[in-house]
Amino acid sequence: VLNMEVSSVGAARAARRPNARGASLFDRCLRLGILLCSSALRTGLCNAFIVRPSPSSAALRGVHSSGRGAFVRARVDSSPQAQAVVAASVAVDAPSLSDLEAEAKRLTPEIRAEVMCQFLEFSSKYRDQFVVVKYGGHAMTDDALKRGFCRDVAALRQAGVNVVVVHGGGPQISETLTKLGIESKRVEGLRITDADTLRVTEMVLCGAVNKGLVSDIKAAGARSVGLSGRDDHFLIAEQLTKTVVGDDGNQQEIDLGFVGTPKRVDSSLLRSLCKSHYVPVVAPIGVGEKSETFNINADTAAGAIAAELKAARFLLLTDVPGVLDGERCLIDDIHVSELDGLIGGGTISGGMIPKVRTAQDAVEKGVGGVAILDGRVPHAVLMELCTKSGIGTLIH
Repeated sequence: VLNMEVSSVGAARAARRPNARGASLFDRCLRLGILLCSSALRTGLCNAFIVRPSPSSAALRGVHSSGRGAFVRARVDSSPQAQAVVAASVAVDAPSLSDLEAEAKRLTPEIRAEVMCQFLEFSSKYRDQFVVVKYGGHAMTDDALKRGFCRDVAALRQAGVNVVVVHGGGPQISETLTKLGIESKRVEGLRITDADTLRVTEMVLCGAVNKGLVSDIKAAGARSVGLSGRDDHFLIAEQLTKTVVGDDGNQQEIDLGFVGTPKRVDSSLLRSLCKSHYVPVVAPIGVGEKSETFNINADTAAGAIAAELKAARFLLLTDVPGVLDGERCLIDDIHVSELDGLIGGGTISGGMIPKVRTAQDAVEKGVGGVAILDGRVPHAVLMELCTKSGIGTLIH
């Protein structure tokens, strides 16, 4: 029995979390990075890796830290006759995913069973519900993070959660365009997509990226099928227009080419696949009313799919911890009614604005909650869904 003497995190938010009672062993193992070796348990000693906290790290709020790292007191009851109180102060940086996996292999069967029980307890809230995950950023390019993501998805699918993955692929598209000598142009973050660029975009997204992810999820233990919005025409799109202010101060409309925005989603194919225990992996390519092809922003496509499915959760994986306040600390919880004020006051700015607007639209159309979280954190998906307070910003 492990009792951690740390403050609870995000009490208000925890009330909206599944089974949000006392901090669980699963919660502590994932959130604090504490890994107990079987030999340490047998001798009443506790070896721990403590993740070094940062000002923007909600995962370690309430944990006292010093210049040497985090300080945590743990009580280990290794037998009815013996108790030991161990203080661990670790002056090392956060362990890598491979380090965590190596230590996890040395956990006792009893601890493994307890962690699994806690996972099933939390994940049962989402059983038979839809969880849509937009997968992108650094998590797609780091092999260890990719492996962890696929294991998270497979674990949720095996627990009865209907997971739908919508992926990006901007860096891979840019790399391929460069190799082919095709110039890539952007306007306010949106790629201008002519016919040649569209062919490359569809080739990369629906080919290497999509099928590679399908294969990785299958290897992690879940059945998976790769799709794009052109399959069964389930994602109907229309051309996106962009209005910008020119140097002369006048507004002008920019032709983005074959860039689209979702018009409607037919979710019957996705529902059928999930009912058959598959994980649909969607490339954000849509089709127009006249069967023309459009490249769609992955965040926007995922938001439209989540809204149509009335997903219990929509996760947006990014390369930042979430929405940060003026002191660069993570905001755990935001109601959609607060977004206009946060944007108007400058707290939310730049590339985060379209993400929170996508989240707002999804919530207003029936999604249970949208979490913007850091995909660079190992097992970010499970840490968000299956711990007491999550790791990102929950918009509801």
